[in-house]
This record gives sequence, C-alpha cells and structure tokens, in this order.
Amino acid sequence: MRTKKTWIHLMITAGACDPSKEDRRVTQAYSAEYIDKYEVIDIAWAINPGLLDADQEKQYAEYKKARNMFAREMRKDGWEIECSSYVNIWDQQIFKLEGKRPMHTTPISPVQEALSI
Repeated sequence: MRTKKTWIHLMITAGACDPSKEDRRVTQAYSAEYIDKYEVIDIAWAINPGLLDADQEKQYAEYKKARNMFAREMRKDGWEIECSSYVNIWDQQIFKLEGKRPMHTTPISPVQEALSI
C-alpha cells in the first residue's frame, strides 16, 4: 500500500500541480473532522491557455491519460476516487482527481515510506 505522500509525489512527477504550492485555483477546503477521518488527495493537472492549439491538444491527452491511470491504480490501493474535468475562470482546462481513504490507525515507519516510492 502506497502512502498519500508517495501518490502525490508520483502525480507531481507526471505533471500535476503541487497541492502544497497551489493558490486554491484547483483545490478545495475540507473540514477538520473530514481530514481527521480520511486521508485526502485533491490534485489536478492544469493546461495553460497560452499554449498553441496543437500543444494544448497534446497536453490535454497526456494529462487526461495520466489522471485516469492514477485513478485506476489508486482504486486498487483502497482509495475512493472521483475524477472531473472543467475550465476554470482563468481559462485553464483542469483535470482533477479527488481521492479519500480511511485514516490509518497504525503509523507507517520512515523505512516503509522510503520503500514505497
């Protein structure tokens, strides 16, 4: 079972926006009770509207494929996944992945974390 940190690292490597650095354009807020109950991943791939049409189409296909691949793999790892696509107010095409799974009661050791990457 991969950790939340590992999944986020893999998705950022595949072009997703780093959720720790986002200005809330593609993420949403969750209540403290929800965060205490679930591990949550709220991440997105955003296409820059300034790209040429051919580049946008290529990036569109790549990001959608990456998001869907992660969704399939995360479901196998026990995550409940919701995927969506939309255009935000900055005219960016967004491919969003929201995942949750019950919070683990047993902590994962640093060695297990390192081995899961």
